Amino acid sequence: MERVKGVTLSFTDYITERYGKGELAAFASALRPDAARVILEGPVKSTWYSRDLYFHVLIEFARRYARGNPSHLMRDISSFSAERDLNSIYRFFLKFGYPGYVLGKAAVLWQNYYDGGKMEIVAKEKNGISVRLIDDVYLPYSCDLILGFAERATTLSGGKDVQVAHPVCKHKGGPHCDFSVSWT
Repeated sequence: MERVKGVTLSFTDYITERYGKGELAAFASALRPDAARVILEGPVKSTWYSRDLYFHVLIEFARRYARGNPSHLMRDISSFSAERDLNSIYRFFLKFGYPGYVLGKAAVLWQNYYDGGKMEIVAKEKNGISVRLIDDVYLPYSCDLILGFAERATTLSGGKDVQVAHPVCKHKGGPHCDFSVSWT
């Protein structure tokens, strides 16, 4: 069974900050019992949870808060996660202050968040990088989560005029997902 780190379940922090603590309980009440327990108790960031539980929470999160625009919501929560994680548990990545270094660690970061799939660097230039995600089991929402995280991580590490793209998508018939990020 593939798993995700508790840090990926940033829904608790996001919902509490954006909507208030009372909304967290309302959100949890819409979840199945095991997921509700994790959300209400607060996920342990270093603990592995089943990908099934993560997908369940992610789907309910999108259903409840997307307001017709799941892409925007997913990018917002992953930007929120990048801000939180890269300024706390992964702050050593920002120490070098260069987007190429931070994004060059995408494969390492992927393995710290997910124990399934593979992310690899496809191309790396002075002001840009392309990565590929090879994974048989993930949701279309994952693409926007990756784009939002990459965009915020690039800005946090000093990139300006950040552009993200997703030219190949497994969910649109591609063999895998490719992502590119450029900055000045």
